[in-house]
Amino acid sequence: MQEVLDSFVNAYSSVLGRGLVGMAVHGSAVTGDFFPNVSDFDLALVLEDRLTLADSKAIAGRIDRVAIAPFAYVQATYHEVGKPYPSVVPGAFRLLNGAIDEGFMHTAESLTAAAAAWLEKLPTLLEEDVNDWSVAVGRRPRQFRLILTRLKPTVRAQLVTWGEDPVATYARPWPELVEHVGGHESNLADHLSAILRDLKAPNLDPLTLGARLLDMLVGTVAVG
Repeated sequence: MQEVLDSFVNAYSSVLGRGLVGMAVHGSAVTGDFFPNVSDFDLALVLEDRLTLADSKAIAGRIDRVAIAPFAYVQATYHEVGKPYPSVVPGAFRLLNGAIDEGFMHTAESLTAAAAAWLEKLPTLLEEDVNDWSVAVGRRPRQFRLILTRLKPTVRAQLVTWGEDPVATYARPWPELVEHVGGHESNLADHLSAILRDLKAPNLDPLTLGARLLDMLVGTVAVG
């Protein structure tokens, strides 16, 4: 893991130089609850100015040489230093380079708003997912990973609506999230535990597990 992190820092700092104000890794790469060959690797970067096309191409040439296994792909968000926007959760990120101002860190208020916004748009996202799932021939694994990205935000948002502490909830790894869900809905926690267990299986079946994910997510929306 450290070798991968060092490679990312070198790639960005060699291209951006002083234009790289701060860089952090966040999400499951920090909390440790990632799923091999499925989860993404999340980066948040604060820059002096917006990323240019020339810089993007130069970074791509370096990043493409990095072996990111056991992660499936890399996600990065870019922010200008003069335009703070909550991007990382206290307790669930690791600073890799430079500094990140508090304005880029989530608070209880920003996470509560994020949870409400997520639950508001979730029905529309799932309607699209249901439609796309029927014809995802040739891209089933990709569509499966997309649906999987809905799961943790939905669980976190639901816990916040149940009165759980927002910052603690968004920093918790999967085992703790399941435990807290069980304090509210034991059946949902059991279903969630089964899906998370199967996500770690070496012979993961995207067709079957994706259908189960959709069942649970659509059911959560219906209950809500």
